[in-house]
Parts: sequence; C-alpha cells; structure tokens
Amino acid sequence: MTSTPILEAQNLTKHFPVKRGIFAKTLGVVRAVDSVNFSISPGQTLGLVGESGCGKTTTAKLVLRLEEPTGGALHFEGKEIGGLGGNDLKQYRRAVQAVFQDPFASLNPRMRVDAIISEPLITHERLPAAEVAKRVWRARFSLDVEPAGPVHALVSLTGDKTSVRMWAERPATAAQLRAGASQLSQQLSRAELQPGDIVIRDGNPPQAAPARAGHFLDRAL
Repeated sequence: MTSTPILEAQNLTKHFPVKRGIFAKTLGVVRAVDSVNFSISPGQTLGLVGESGCGKTTTAKLVLRLEEPTGGALHFEGKEIGGLGGNDLKQYRRAVQAVFQDPFASLNPRMRVDAIISEPLITHERLPAAEVAKRVWRARFSLDVEPAGPVHALVSLTGDKTSVRMWAERPATAAQLRAGASQLSQQLSRAELQPGDIVIRDGNPPQAAPARAGHFLDRAL
C-alpha cells in the first residue's frame, strides 16, 4: 500500500512583481519558482541543487509559509497548507523548521539566549512563565544532520559562568567543533553570558542527571 507523502508540491509557482515609479507600476515579474513538482514520502530526503538565484530559498520559504505562492499547491500529510489558519496553521508551524547553514548567523543578535530558546514554548505551547523558565534551564540539544552526524550539547550555569559541553559521535565532527570553540565563546559573550568551560568530546554523552535549579534566566535577561 502506498503511503501518503509527507510533503508534496504540485505546480508550485512564485512570481515577484517588478515595480517602478511613483505609482509603483508593474513592469514585469521575476519568475523565482515556476511550476515545481516534488513528492517526499516517509523516510526520504530531497535535495534542491542549483546555482545562486534559481529559487531554492524561495521554495523553502513557500514550504515554511513565509511566502505565499502565486500558483500551485503544497500538501503536508495530504492536507493543503495554503488554506490552513488558526490552530491548524500553528500545528503546521510546529511540524516544520529551517536548519541554517551557518548556526551563528541564525541567532538574532538583538535577542537574549533565553528569549531565543523560550520563544517556541511561548508561541506554540502558551506555558506559564515559571514552566518556561524551568524548561529553558533544562534544555539539552541533540542534532543529527549530515555530514556532521549526531551531535549532543548541554549548557549549564556554574556560578557566574556558562559552561558548554558537546559530544560528537564522529571524530571528524568533534575536531571541527574544537576548531570553532573560540567562536562559541564569542557568541556567549555577545549574549552577555560569561563564558566558562567549553568541552568537546568524541562519542555519546553520559546519562544526563537532573539539572538543579539555577539562575540562567536572571543572567540572560
């Protein structure tokens, strides 16, 4: 039996008008995405490859609903996402996300660390402030993206210093992370957090112990 595709595009199109003059007269259009079709089933990965300006980013923005299509349709688990609104749209936004090429550029320099981490909890789950603070403090991160492979991280507060421990299951990835440790220290300083120990190891993290109460949010506000 054929399973329903997780994501399917049918003649997906996005044109941007070219306007000039005082009255913003439309002189033409930029065909950023023109009749694109694809289907992604469970367990599959799709790669969009092309030169700069060919519409890869615009296609991703259409999937994320950051841009609205000029024509065509997108279906997520069989449901057309163009007509989603209210709670249905919120559920969709929880199910999709962008993973940026440069993790440092993906952080908003005008936002504190606690605001970046807690924003989805506040937006999607409407948790009380005390529960948000608790979950932010206990946040642990695990990523599994090729070619880096599984990477795990734990951020903790020791006194006035913010310590970071990372485990990479692939030695080559661990070496790359060690090479970027100074950048991570600079990013902590930009977030007004005093950098502590930054430890990067090969392999898997040990069994995580419950995080004790700390003052992470007080330091990040």
